[in-house]
Amino acid sequence: MPSNRIPDSLYRLIAADGRQRCGYCQAPQSVLPYRLEIEHLLPTSLGGTDDRDNLWLSCHKCNKLRSNHLEVLDPVRQVLVPIFNPRRHNWTDHFGWESGGLQIVGKTATGRATAALLALNDSFHQAARSVWILAGLYPPT
Repeated sequence: MPSNRIPDSLYRLIAADGRQRCGYCQAPQSVLPYRLEIEHLLPTSLGGTDDRDNLWLSCHKCNKLRSNHLEVLDPVRQVLVPIFNPRRHNWTDHFGWESGGLQIVGKTATGRATAALLALNDSFHQAARSVWILAGLYPPT
């Protein structure tokens, strides 16, 4: 049975794997007033474990909206596609930046569907990104 607490040593490894930023919206830990959360890529509710290869960093908003979804509806093709998996997929293959980093756009069905499910371009995300861009902290390189 997975534990409810990830040891700090494992958290540090996962944070290094994810380069200290959310695997979805790319929010950097350095600008957030809270610690990035550990995301179970295969949710524990669906049999996922606390093994390192099943864990990634996520901001609170992306983690909660992702919930236990494994597939999501592509808003263009109206078909179910796998949700973006930051451990298996390359972010730049599925997403890109517009407006100097203010918006995240899906370049694939998985990217579009994940961006829609996680509301990656809502007013909260864009307001935060605009400040991070002005400070030269975003988008990540």
